[in-house]
Amino acid sequence: MTDVTGNEGDRKKAVRGALARALAANAAALVAGTSVALLKGGPVAVAYAVGFALGAVNLLWLFRIVTRGMGLPPEKVSRFVTVRYYLRFAVTAFVFFALITREVVEPAPLLVGLTASVAVTMAALIFAARKEAQ
Repeated sequence: MTDVTGNEGDRKKAVRGALARALAANAAALVAGTSVALLKGGPVAVAYAVGFALGAVNLLWLFRIVTRGMGLPPEKVSRFVTVRYYLRFAVTAFVFFALITREVVEPAPLLVGLTASVAVTMAALIFAARKEAQ
């Protein structure tokens, strides 16, 4: 079990380990989900894959924010994380808006891909936390 009061290096190592587990689970789910989406047709599979990829990139960006925030003095963490969190959200929303309004991909599979990425990430992190707590 990782000690929450441990040093910064231990916390960053734990975050990196959780990220690696989440990315591995995401890679497997991307392949499986895209394979299933191919049964519906190429455009659906592409939209699903793009949504899933955006979810995975969002995950990486969020983990980067958290990791960098852990190295800051306590008085700077809140502003650092808040600004970057909302910037990440705005960029993601803009990309989704552009993809949908320009009809690059279909909206439903795009959102399903994003949702799947988030769900797989949450499940992988919960599993990792439970395993670590034992």
